[in-house]
Amino acid sequence: MSREVSVIVPTYNRAHLLPECLDALLAQTVPPDEIIVVNDGSTDGTQEVLEQFRDRVKAVHKANGGKASALNVGLAHAAGEFVWIFDDDDLSLPHALETHMDALSRNPDAGFTFSGYHLGVPDQDGRIVIAKTYEPFRGPARSLFLQFAMGATGPEVGFMLQQGMLARKACFDAVGPFDESFTRSEDLEMNLRLCRSFRGVRIDRPTFLLRRHAGARGPSADRYSFADRDRKLAETDRKVFRKLYETTDLARFVDDP
Repeated sequence: MSREVSVIVPTYNRAHLLPECLDALLAQTVPPDEIIVVNDGSTDGTQEVLEQFRDRVKAVHKANGGKASALNVGLAHAAGEFVWIFDDDDLSLPHALETHMDALSRNPDAGFTFSGYHLGVPDQDGRIVIAKTYEPFRGPARSLFLQFAMGATGPEVGFMLQQGMLARKACFDAVGPFDESFTRSEDLEMNLRLCRSFRGVRIDRPTFLLRRHAGARGPSADRYSFADRDRKLAETDRKVFRKLYETTDLARFVDDP
């Protein structure tokens, strides 16, 4: 099986966090074949940071349009058979890619893998410490879509986040691009499509650290603070589920015995 893996990192005004993210991806026990950073119109020092990684990371620059548009640009540039989408403010664990690839090698009929993660918070000295570990969904594989459809989502419920997933590029091609009408929750909407169409394989160990921080979020036209995060995500999550219920046959919401 080909081991060509493309990592896509969309970024916007995270020059102070991006180097740690990239260093961790480059330090994988099984390194990715390419890391594509899509600079979504950053106005801070992101371009200078990327210049420091120019020999190891492919940088794509675009006008600010939001994370979904950045991910679609990244997918268009991805040459690998497998895609790992990673957030610019989080940290991959050293064994992450090796673990995901091993799971897909042992499950050739699966479309993607998914893992749990550590929640990292800053201590009084600003160092990141693990506050909690979230495990992935442990029910039957056929129930994964149903659990998503019932609203078992969110950045800290331990369900399924794209930083903890490795998917076959063919799966993204089959379900279509990220919906750029969503300025938030675009990952939830995509994961619902993936779960609806392909089998996922659970990985029983965390593969990344989700960093909690107070920095601003969202595209330039809709920036919001950490304090507003839950409210903002709830707004777009409702839109995602409305789209789901309007486009999914009722029979898909029944769990076969």
